This record gives sequence, structure tokens and C-alpha cells, in this order.
Amino acid sequence: MKIFKILNNNVAVVLDEHGAEKIVMGKGICFKKKTGEEICPEDVDKVFSLAEEEVSSKFQVLVQDIPMEHMALGEEIITEAKMRLGKRLNDMVYISLIDHVHTSIVRFLEGVTVKNALLWDIRRFYKEEYQIGVWSLDLIEEKFKVRLPEDEAGFITHLKFFAKRLVERNIYTEDDNDDLWEVIRGKYPGAFGCVEKITQFIGKKYEYGLSKEEQLYLTIHVERVVNKTKQ
Repeated sequence: MKIFKILNNNVAVVLDEHGAEKIVMGKGICFKKKTGEEICPEDVDKVFSLAEEEVSSKFQVLVQDIPMEHMALGEEIITEAKMRLGKRLNDMVYISLIDHVHTSIVRFLEGVTVKNALLWDIRRFYKEEYQIGVWSLDLIEEKFKVRLPEDEAGFITHLKFFAKRLVERNIYTEDDNDDLWEVIRGKYPGAFGCVEKITQFIGKKYEYGLSKEEQLYLTIHVERVVNKTKQ
């Protein structure tokens, strides 16, 4: 495997024998190496082959900012999901799920938790996906000794559920969460302002009002994306 681009000491973009780009991971595989040099296949722990160029580019940005252990965890969850659901998952799932798993762990360790007002509905209508989420929480606890709240099991299917609700314009009542609302707004004012504009756009475009829970969730993820672009 010839190095095409070094992302960090543990991750590189390589060209295989057919000239196709792949992303490889392994502890220290790029240490003291340069572009054009070879990586021994035996030193590689994970190989990612992403078909779409845009997806591959986003994935390359993602892996530079996330620990190998979290990447491997996300890959393990994806493998389990593919097996249980019996279907191929879109390449974008690799990006969104791995990013979410990492963000969830970091957010929890910082003392920030988000109540999932959709949890009951997700458990009812997306039983298989929810069970994968619960299995993921067990795996995270086993690997990192961190027990994330059950709400996170629902968030792993959150985007799919949210898209369905948005299209069908389903509205639900929610509990007030003013304390967390104020904390997040004060901690991430830029991202919060961005989500306010997203909320206005969705309201006009789809006649759908984002709940406080959904706005909080989006604010945290917008903040993460902004921080990555600044690094």
C-alpha cells in the first residue's frame, strides 16, 4: 500500500494495486513516513473503502479529529447494525454514526446530557434500530467504562426518525427543559444562533416547528462541526 496522503500518525489515504483510494488505520503506521512510501498490510487494523468522493473527503476530515478507539467502536456498531438489519448501510452512515458516538462520549464526560423526548416513539416504531442502540451503549460501557444514558440509544436512530417526522409533519408535545436550554445557549452561542436560523428555514420550507429537544441536539452537533473547521 503506497501512501497518498498522511492524515495523522495512525491514519492515511493509500492507493491500492488498482490505483483506488482507501483509508487505512493502524497504530503508528505513518510514524516517520512520507507520502509515496509503503505501508505494510500487516500493520493495518482497519481499511475503509468509500465510493463517493464527497463522502471520502468528509471521512478524511473526521478521522483526523477522532481517536482510533472511537473510530473502531463506530465501525463495530456499524458491522453489528448491518448484520441485524440485513441491509447495506449508506456510506454517510459511517460518518454520522462515528461522529455521533464520539460526540456522545465527549459530551457525557463534560457533564452535558440531552433528554430524548422522542425515546418512547423510537422504542415503539423503530424497535430493531433501538435495540442496536442499546447494544451500542453496552459496548461503549465495556470498552470505555462509561455508561451513557438510555436517551443516547434513541439518538443513534434520531436522524432517520427526525426525517420521517419532518416529511409527515408529525408534531409532539414535549416537557420543558429550560435549564439545559439556557446552559447550551450560553455555552455555544454561535452554534445556537445557527440552529435558530435552521429552525426558521425548516419552519418556512416545511411548515414544521423544531422542538427544543431537536434544537439542543442540533446545536451540539453544529458546535462540533465548527470546532473541527477551526483546527
